[in-house]
Amino acid sequence: MPYKDSKRKAVYDAAYNAAHRKERAAYRASHRKERAAYNAAHRKERAAYDAAYDAAHPEYGVWQSMIRRCTNPNSTDYKNYGALGIRVAKRWYKFENFLADLGKRPSKNHSLSRIADTGDYKPRNVVWGTRKHQQEQKRIKRMRKQQCL
Repeated sequence: MPYKDSKRKAVYDAAYNAAHRKERAAYRASHRKERAAYNAAHRKERAAYDAAYDAAHPEYGVWQSMIRRCTNPNSTDYKNYGALGIRVAKRWYKFENFLADLGKRPSKNHSLSRIADTGDYKPRNVVWGTRKHQQEQKRIKRMRKQQCL
């Protein structure tokens, strides 16, 4: 619609833009509510799934911790793993592959142990180790450092 008066056009544009902004804000608010409800339901569902899987596979919790400490900056252990560049093999982002490569945990006294302490979590660098095994690895690492000095 052609306007002869530029003032009327400006008033019309301002009214249209205000109405449009209000409409967009209402849409965004409703979308946020829907998204929040979906996320809450998904978290509940995921927690139930994790609990069931954890009961069936004790290794699942170990796997989750490994992924978390290497990928989640909010994890308390991230500074000692992910922040230092320690990564998880792409194949191991699926629990089934992790379990197939590493096998079942021999006992509750075993935990993940990286052979090369500075290396990534990958099939040829990780074993199920006891505390004693991990302490021996630290001792070997310290001895190597002293020899280099």
